[in-house]
Amino acid sequence: MVKRCELLVALTRLQKCSLKSSKTVDGLQRLTADSYLMVQGAGMELFYVGTYDNGVLYHRLVLAGDASAGYRVTGIWFKPEPYPENVMRKKFETEIPVE
Repeated sequence: MVKRCELLVALTRLQKCSLKSSKTVDGLQRLTADSYLMVQGAGMELFYVGTYDNGVLYHRLVLAGDASAGYRVTGIWFKPEPYPENVMRKKFETEIPVE
């Protein structure tokens, strides 16, 4: 299970990404961690849902590393439609809003 502290690794970058997305949507209302995908030997991918005044954006962050050495954000993407489902992708057990 991905720890809450691992989610915080990417928070600053995700906030910057949300600011860049303001050309697409306006006024971030809520940003929630949705799911994660562990990538064997490479790191993980985190998926967030951002609700804005005029729409929804789906965010994907790619992190390289591991729990012992730490994680580094290597990519951030967002788009107006959900990312494709993957059988290896796990939903978080509880809702994790980003504040």
